[in-house]
Amino acid sequence: MNRTALTLVLGGIVLAVVAVLMARQFIDKTELTREEIIPGLPGSPLDATYRIDGREITLRNGRAETDEPHVYLLQDDPVFGDLNGDGLEDAALLLRKEVVGSPDSSPLYVTVAIQTNDGYLGSTAVELDDSITNAQQSISYEVLYTEMLRQEQMQDDVAQVPSERIVRYFTLVGGYLSESVVPNGAYVLTGNYTYSDDEQTFTTCDGDVYWIADGSPARAALMAIYEQRTVLEDANAVLATVIGTSVAVPDEGSGTEYEQALSIVRILSSPNDTDCIVGDGEGEQLEQMHNTL
Repeated sequence: MNRTALTLVLGGIVLAVVAVLMARQFIDKTELTREEIIPGLPGSPLDATYRIDGREITLRNGRAETDEPHVYLLQDDPVFGDLNGDGLEDAALLLRKEVVGSPDSSPLYVTVAIQTNDGYLGSTAVELDDSITNAQQSISYEVLYTEMLRQEQMQDDVAQVPSERIVRYFTLVGGYLSESVVPNGAYVLTGNYTYSDDEQTFTTCDGDVYWIADGSPARAALMAIYEQRTVLEDANAVLATVIGTSVAVPDEGSGTEYEQALSIVRILSSPNDTDCIVGDGEGEQLEQMHNTL
């Protein structure tokens, strides 16, 4: 190899090394820039960012002051529980918005922070109203229960008395907090659903057994979940939290041997890898929460 050829080869190697070093330097700076632009999620729901009234509100130890005359304050300690079935403890919060100069207007919001491996990711907030004086939350089988007292202004415009007890139900849908409205006359039950030989029953965690009416709006959805779980997980029952209404037991045919029947209106949740132990006191726990308000 002559000197000219050798010089060209060595020059090419040097250029290649320089290019690699420059590329590595660029990648390192790019990663640093990305890390600076997208900071890590906070390790506490009290410091997460939530979407409230169409705005991104970031709490600092449970408090946020905005450029408007609003202050968002944590109403009570968060409650924790799994809302999306990933095995991590999510957090539910109640936030009160205090409007400077308007002491009579202090709406209450419910929101959640989804726990990830990197920290807590705040979700949307749902406004309750400013007549709520006391509220308590619990998370059970991937459903958020928010129970509250609504006060009504008396005619003398001075005194207020507790007038109505309300329970509202929320679940995570696509990462967003979604409320499920319970129709008049309906109620929420958690229990085991079983299906065999055209016989469908729902046994609550308190041990009440219902025949599921053939005309239930959510009957087909429950059947689909059951068939999927029994094939993939070899299960003999499916745990679900449902909205249902009491209906008459059939006069003839299947179901006549049962004392009560249920029309399932909607499925709120159906957690995987979880079973409802009949008589585990789930109903008693909710009743206890009810009585503490």
